[in-house]
Amino acid sequence: MEVILKKDRLGEWAAKLGEGADVFAPAFVEDCWAFTKVEPGGEVALDHGNTVRPAKGFVFPQREVLYRFSQETGGAPRLTETLPDDPTASACRWAVRRMRKTGSTC
Repeated sequence: MEVILKKDRLGEWAAKLGEGADVFAPAFVEDCWAFTKVEPGGEVALDHGNTVRPAKGFVFPQREVLYRFSQETGGAPRLTETLPDDPTASACRWAVRRMRKTGSTC
């Protein structure tokens, strides 16, 4: 089954995605393009440039705490695993890279 999504219904589609996941899309913020969370009823830009922060920053953060160490006086060090706030959270990244007129990605 083939479905065509029209530009004027893009915001509606993003809102539907937002019911089950956080939707992030490029927005012009503080003189540059950056990924921001799309709020219900928000607009999704199709004419954006590349974002300042790459999309891989969402998946592979620069820093991440995996373990914490603690030690009480006279005791052995204790290692505690650190888990993400919500390991089941879903997110959708919209328009990661814009397409050139030749059809190849930037």
